[in-house]
Amino acid sequence: MNNWFKTIKKSWITIWLISAVICCSVLFTYAAYTRINIVKRVVSADAGAGARFSSDYMTAQNINMVTRKAFPTTSSDPLVPVHIFNYPYPKSALYRNVETEYSLTARIGTYDGSTFTALTGSALEGLSNDYYVTYKGTQKKFNTSDVATVNFSSCIIPEGRVAPDIFYVHFDSDELGDNPPEYYVEMVATPLDSSLPILRGYVAVRYAKLSDSGWTGELEELSNLKTYDAYNYILQGNGTGRITFKWDPTYLTINKQFLQNPEYTFYINGGEVNGSGSLSESSFPTGGDGMKSITLVVNSVQKNRYEVQFYKTDTSESSNYDYSNSAIKDYLPDSDAWVEAE
Repeated sequence: MNNWFKTIKKSWITIWLISAVICCSVLFTYAAYTRINIVKRVVSADAGAGARFSSDYMTAQNINMVTRKAFPTTSSDPLVPVHIFNYPYPKSALYRNVETEYSLTARIGTYDGSTFTALTGSALEGLSNDYYVTYKGTQKKFNTSDVATVNFSSCIIPEGRVAPDIFYVHFDSDELGDNPPEYYVEMVATPLDSSLPILRGYVAVRYAKLSDSGWTGELEELSNLKTYDAYNYILQGNGTGRITFKWDPTYLTINKQFLQNPEYTFYINGGEVNGSGSLSESSFPTGGDGMKSITLVVNSVQKNRYEVQFYKTDTSESSNYDYSNSAIKDYLPDSDAWVEAE
């Protein structure tokens, strides 16, 4: 026993050094493992944030995004600002840290709910000079060529900050008259970076008398609603206060991203609540008529247009639900009466 203690005593420095190396190795391995996990979580969250190339009037989804912007008087200037962002709208905190270069093509024509047809021949030759697109002071009219198209190339959104590009689409005032030509402008934004999506949308204008609250709510017009899995309900107007819109939850369900957007404020049980992951369709009341309702706090100075997406509750081919045009307008009423001042 004494010999064993003597041996240990002589070699204690060596034993201490070996123990220290083992401990450091364990700590380094744990730290490296932990760091890998952290990096994986960050990358995962970033990848799920959405494409950092988006618009308020165009989309990369496989549905036609059609907007008919309403104007309150026939003497209004029918001008529509179309924004392009370097972040997944409306999440402005997630802007790109590199420059975003893209091109934009706009065509004017007619749209029947599923097919866009560009103007040609005499229709294009007789087009008013008041149909044009302006970008950074450059105005391009549709009737200066034989292809009803205007192009903007080498458009750039700077890196590292929120600085959306704006294209101003101008229509002739006849579009707000009793017999409007009902022309649409198709817009396609194509990024230079192939990892970003191509955006597409259709814009038109119309005259619509505002409700007493100064806001209107309408279902996006499509020729055959039955063939679509989702529908856009457009809220837009002027003024501040609270507006309420309704839908039938038996047939339609609201997009949860609208409820979880922290930039939106809802009025629930007598108090204002910001959008968050804790909100769902069940957070909002169901009336005696079976209709769900949401009350939204609005201020047109900050935001004057909302696009709310609704999905079919049953998309199966064997569905017994009636998703015809007339039925959908009962499930999601296209009427100012459903947008109420509070």
